[in-house]
Amino acid sequence: MIIGISSLDIANAKLSVPINGLITPLTRIPDSVHRFCRPLNFYRPDSPYDLAFSGSSLLFRYRSRNFQLATKHQLRMAGQPDFDPAMACLLFEKDGGHIGLSPDGATQVKVNSLDDLSAEDILLLEYENQRGDRPMTPHFLQLDPAQMAGLAQVPDSQVKLIFSIGYPFHVQGYEPVFDESYNVTKLDVVARWAKLYLERRARARFDLETRIPLRVMEKYHGDIGDPKGWSGAPVFFLWLDAKSDLQLGFAGMITHGGGTAFGVYPAENIVELVNRAIDTAYQ
Repeated sequence: MIIGISSLDIANAKLSVPINGLITPLTRIPDSVHRFCRPLNFYRPDSPYDLAFSGSSLLFRYRSRNFQLATKHQLRMAGQPDFDPAMACLLFEKDGGHIGLSPDGATQVKVNSLDDLSAEDILLLEYENQRGDRPMTPHFLQLDPAQMAGLAQVPDSQVKLIFSIGYPFHVQGYEPVFDESYNVTKLDVVARWAKLYLERRARARFDLETRIPLRVMEKYHGDIGDPKGWSGAPVFFLWLDAKSDLQLGFAGMITHGGGTAFGVYPAENIVELVNRAIDTAYQ
């Protein structure tokens, strides 16, 4: 049973939603969505490790374009030079190992209004539909704001579950591979994803007006550990429409958190910024 959804709700709802054209049963929705949620990786030629982790991201397809969404502050690592967006990479399995594909374009949001400075914490990386012999579009979630409601558009009574998929730092790492003589031959990248069940909370004094205040569900008794790494993680929700049919909504992206409280940049604002990025030529 998914935390937060009662057996009565399940009985009254259509038990599946389409995800990229595939009908997905209710109990498998969070796990199915995770394949579009990736760690934000960067190639580091100046490091003993070729690959660096910097939190979470969402791969989504919108207006026939493929984007990776994260926060701009994920480009910063304490005590190290900022990451170059061009050095970001998506990992794919190939010939028993992995290859990293860099983005074809990057957008860092800049605004003129002081009231909108928090909107600058957006990073968009774009990928073409085809990279060599690899089709890219199946790896991106089809995101249609006209069909996928935002959290502000749905009454609380109809929201049955809010969840996020991310890659917290404390479960990421590298595992050495040894030969028969116990010599290290390579380091395998270990990217473990985690799931959060969330709920609304009262707005606190430190909350930005441009963020949805959420917290880990009180019913969820798991230890989330250090919240670092949840920046960039997408937040989805399941809700019942007027016909009691189940729908999948996109709430937004986690930009910051502390303890069990998180701030989420709303999906409506993200879509507006993505539209602007699409309609503006790369400089």
